[in-house]
Amino acid sequence: MLLPLYLWLIFGVVGGLLGLALATLLFRSACDLTSIEPPGWLKSAGIVLVTSAVNVTVEIGVYWAVSFLGRAVSLSADWSLVLAIVAALPFNILSAAVIYMFLIRVRFFKGALIWILQSLMGTLVSLIGVLLVIGVWTIADSVRRLL
Repeated sequence: MLLPLYLWLIFGVVGGLLGLALATLLFRSACDLTSIEPPGWLKSAGIVLVTSAVNVTVEIGVYWAVSFLGRAVSLSADWSLVLAIVAALPFNILSAAVIYMFLIRVRFFKGALIWILQSLMGTLVSLIGVLLVIGVWTIADSVRRLL
């Protein structure tokens, strides 16, 4: 059964706001871990939005370049995506560190460390979420089989 468009919009807005809140919390936690006083919630959310917008733009450009070169050397789409993700990482770190330098007044390597910690914590939270979904799914399926 297909959901109506307005439900997709509602779920998208709510999911986007929850994602922004989680990303802001992770950014503030990464600032705390590097002994930097994190900015207020609103400024932190703005920094996360700006950094995300710049990094997504960089990732799209790198993906287009890698996929274009990948087609020239007959690279599969899956390997092009993996190569693009790996190739975009240094650019993401560079752009985030420069943004953090100007917006929260830290040195370059401290800004890079904040982004790395933020990304690692985000990956850990995502993995925990996936494991929770798998666990609930498994338990629900086993209960269904018992009945």
